[in-house]
Amino acid sequence: MRVAIYLRVSTEEQTPEDQLKDVLGLVKTKDYVLINEKQSAFKDDIRARPKFKELIEDVKKGRLSHIYCWDLDRIYRNRTKFVGFWRLCKLNNVKLISYRQEWLNKLENIPEPFNEMIEDWLINFYGWIAEDESKKKSERVKKAFENHNGKKWGRPKLKVNKSEIVRLRINEGLSIRDIAERVGIDKNKVYRVLVSQKAI
Repeated sequence: MRVAIYLRVSTEEQTPEDQLKDVLGLVKTKDYVLINEKQSAFKDDIRARPKFKELIEDVKKGRLSHIYCWDLDRIYRNRTKFVGFWRLCKLNNVKLISYRQEWLNKLENIPEPFNEMIEDWLINFYGWIAEDESKKKSERVKKAFENHNGKKWGRPKLKVNKSEIVRLRINEGLSIRDIAERVGIDKNKVYRVLVSQKAI
């Protein structure tokens, strides 16, 4: 049976490279299938995520032993759908492992039957938190849209000084994270600039 790594990003600023680096630290085999998908966290329509739909079919058909992800909210931000997917994995003996939820991997150390009771409660609780956070973000976006008065809305685009980013990397040897903090932009954007300027 195969091992799958599922990575989902939801904005142009996000790249799957950082997620993959973290997740690979957990994977104990080099024989895995990598699944990348770009889809907003606010849209839980499975039709908009064709690769995830295929992943569900693989779970149902017993083709997978493990699914690794960076964060459980990469699966779903809807509590009911997330819990349903979790139970589908359990039913088909597929272990779901998340880089950001280390507590998930420690539940096996709890004696039976308490491990299953605590696991069920934690999964439902986490699903509720992810859904609540998604709703808050969605409300903030809608409010920004309502208040924009016909002008361009959302976070203003930051001017990127590509030559300064390259200089900090080559001349000063700063890491991508340090450069991002110095120039005040997202580290994924720094990474893309360095790649485009062939400075990485």
